[in-house]
Amino acid sequence: MAKPHLLVDKTEIIVSILMGNNWRNIPITADKVKRIAITPFKVKKMFGKKDSEAILIEVSSAPFPVMLVREKEKEHFDSYVEQLEKWAKNNHITWTNVVKDGGDPIVPNFPK
Repeated sequence: MAKPHLLVDKTEIIVSILMGNNWRNIPITADKVKRIAITPFKVKKMFGKKDSEAILIEVSSAPFPVMLVREKEKEHFDSYVEQLEKWAKNNHITWTNVVKDGGDPIVPNFPK
């Protein structure tokens, strides 16, 4: 079983991100989060792309969102969604679930 890459506290979340060959814990406080969204996402596979979902956490101090993809987080993804939805509500952060509520997918703005 894989370790969870997201820890939700009362006023901050800690996301473990792979940078190079090392895992880094990135603390994000509620006042820095602009929006949290669940959106459809296409994952590259060997022979094409597969439909999936992603959690996007938009942070004011970062040029692009923190992203957790269902394919990589498998057994923890649904738990992340539940925890983040509750956390966003408690901290008055915009919560968008495009997968559940419908609407246009949110495309992350990553550097090329």
